[in-house]
Amino acid sequence: AGWAYRQLENRAYDSIILLGPSHFAPVNGIAVATEEAYETPLGVVSIDGELRGKIRASHPAFVSCQQAFSREHSLEVQLPFLQLTASGTPIVPLALHQPAPTLVQVLAETLVSILSESKVLVIASSDLSHYYPAPIAEKLDRHALQRILDLDAEGLLSGVARNECQLCGAAGVAALVQACTCLGNVKTKLLSYSHSGMITGDHAGVVGYGAVAFYR
Repeated sequence: AGWAYRQLENRAYDSIILLGPSHFAPVNGIAVATEEAYETPLGVVSIDGELRGKIRASHPAFVSCQQAFSREHSLEVQLPFLQLTASGTPIVPLALHQPAPTLVQVLAETLVSILSESKVLVIASSDLSHYYPAPIAEKLDRHALQRILDLDAEGLLSGVARNECQLCGAAGVAALVQACTCLGNVKTKLLSYSHSGMITGDHAGVVGYGAVAFYR
């Protein structure tokens, strides 16, 4: 994550949309956080109420759902990084439970509309493969990262469905990839890839991590 957040130095955004999985709440739709702010030991991160309302009203698939965020770690872990690199910028957290193509398309279209008229940063949070031996994990992760770098949202989702790759946040990542395709002239760059075995020395069962930048 540090590799990604380092790219935010000397940049300013009106708002930040956070996309992540809903690990614990089976949301039928795209969950929109209901909180007004989050607090960490570094301070308070405000919610952009105006942008949240705009997103919520853009399509019936967006549903206010506090349960999707009450135990969800995937987006909260981003907050300290944001407080250090984009202090004071309000956020809108969104979460999806399943990578349903229809929901991915709705989210992608909404992102295109927002990004076309506002200076908004979108961050999609996801781990890569979980608890495979390192050689298998690296193969799975290469497949996922290549689909992302190629801006191939359909290939990414089909790869997940066929167990060719694994991402807990596949829906949010695919929506961002699809939005970038629709916007056009978007470039991608792999900033970093690693897995837990590279740090712990235990390669029997690792978790993969990657950082990809999307830019114009």
